[in-house]
Amino acid sequence: MRKLIEPQVVLERKGWGVFYKPAGMLSQSDPENNISLQSFAEKHYNKKVHLHSRIDRPVSGLCLVSTQSRATQWLQKLGANNKINKEYIAVVKKGDISWQNEYQHYHAHDKLKRKAIIFDEPNNDTKSIYCAINHVVDLDRYSVLSVSIRNGRFHQIRATLSHLGAPIKGDVKYMARRANPGRYIMLHAYGLAFEDPKGDEIKLTFAPDLEIPLWKLAWEAKMNKH
Repeated sequence: MRKLIEPQVVLERKGWGVFYKPAGMLSQSDPENNISLQSFAEKHYNKKVHLHSRIDRPVSGLCLVSTQSRATQWLQKLGANNKINKEYIAVVKKGDISWQNEYQHYHAHDKLKRKAIIFDEPNNDTKSIYCAINHVVDLDRYSVLSVSIRNGRFHQIRATLSHLGAPIKGDVKYMARRANPGRYIMLHAYGLAFEDPKGDEIKLTFAPDLEIPLWKLAWEAKMNKH
């Protein structure tokens, strides 16, 4: 099994910060006191923190936290107004799919199965979701995609890509054929963009685990396409 990479402090400002969460680590503390990004951040600041981006345990990437009430209220307002842009890179099953950039679907959370269900048409139990999906490159057996969201529903990207016929590599919960060693999936929250309280743009990019050869290939392809 791969060694768990340590979380990192990416950016610190008065009242808030951005951290890198490795795959395999919880975002939020749980009753069993498993190691989490929240507990790491609280130890770093020596105080309670509020999480503003919770990424799934098998997913790696950037998480936004606040340590002061004023910053918490500001970030909550940005999030409610869909003004925090979150960007992901995904490695998915290659298929005969004509990627169209903007997708609207309808999302339901099956709490019993702990899964998201995606519909093409709305019903009484669904909420509207949007994903911007850009095709980056095709590899031998996989496609590399860049995915952008502003709101964030439970397992939104994972379920949407599976619904489209392109499950994320390693994501057996959403129809991938097999798990990756270490139970990570090839979805990484690499980018955050928003305006700080002074109106200055904050734009952050953070690479996935480049010790994984397929991540290295995917990330280099994405960077070369810029």
